[in-house]
Amino acid sequence: MGVILVGSVLPAAWLPDSGGFPPGFDKWVHAGFYFVLAILVAGAVGRGGARSAVTAAAAALVLSTSFGTLIEVIQDQVGRDAQIGDVGADLLGAAAGLVVWLSARHRTPSPTEEGP
Repeated sequence: MGVILVGSVLPAAWLPDSGGFPPGFDKWVHAGFYFVLAILVAGAVGRGGARSAVTAAAAALVLSTSFGTLIEVIQDQVGRDAQIGDVGADLLGAAAGLVVWLSARHRTPSPTEEGP
């Protein structure tokens, strides 16, 4: 989360020029970072054992997307360009990450299950 926060609030003058990238490239970057963030958050939330994987994924989606929304608000305050499209990319990236996380958990037997 720290890497995302720092990278998101750096002054625009400190960042590389995005003119060499195709239009919309920044949305893919957002989606990629939040894909990873949501998986990490779900893993942390789901470690308690009392929560189901779906509950952990739902909590991770809310937490990740809320974090992304908060960053957009902060960006607006520090002179960066806040965009609702960035929040949408964060949400889609987080959701995709959680689909992968849930699929991996579904395929992986728990340590208490006996193998063949």
